[in-house]
Amino acid sequence: MKGKVRNAIIIAAGVLILTVMLTVVLYYYNDKVMRDNAWVFSVNETSYDESSYSYEQKPDLNSADLETLMQIKGVGRKTAHDIINYREKHGKFTSMSQLKEINSVDDEVYMILCSRFTVASSGYYTKNESYGIRKVNLNKATVDELMSVEGITEEIAKNIILRRKDHGDYTSVRELLDTEGITITLYSKISDKLTV
Repeated sequence: MKGKVRNAIIIAAGVLILTVMLTVVLYYYNDKVMRDNAWVFSVNETSYDESSYSYEQKPDLNSADLETLMQIKGVGRKTAHDIINYREKHGKFTSMSQLKEINSVDDEVYMILCSRFTVASSGYYTKNESYGIRKVNLNKATVDELMSVEGITEEIAKNIILRRKDHGDYTSVRELLDTEGITITLYSKISDKLTV
């Protein structure tokens, strides 16, 4: 008899503890959901005039000097120097992702820099307005610019330019299939990143 009562008390205590824990978890989750979605409720409750908002354009990373970079919290003197040295050695940045090639730029610094700067578009890029995707123009791009597309090696970039010189401008991206070194697999990987 004592064993049955003892087991019943243990089970009741366990159920009580689980109930309290579940209540705390649900309360925390509900509170978190309300905080995370507070902007949804505030937008529904308030009307706003879009003209009253100003959109500040981020400065171009290619025009940032050493002092500007060093003033950003999280970017030290060494990283600022490394960014300037990279830019002087490789030319202007064509993509923010090039920052990842710099050893002193870790993920945290990369995110900080991406939130503060942008890379201005140059002539060999066109922008697909519906998706915000930058595409490299086959008829204007240099070897380095073509190599900025993942999958295009230096040899393939040279072959693309050689074909352009020999046969004139590309009239469609599909003509890449006539270029030496471009397989169907590679074409399917890079074609959406290119334009004519």
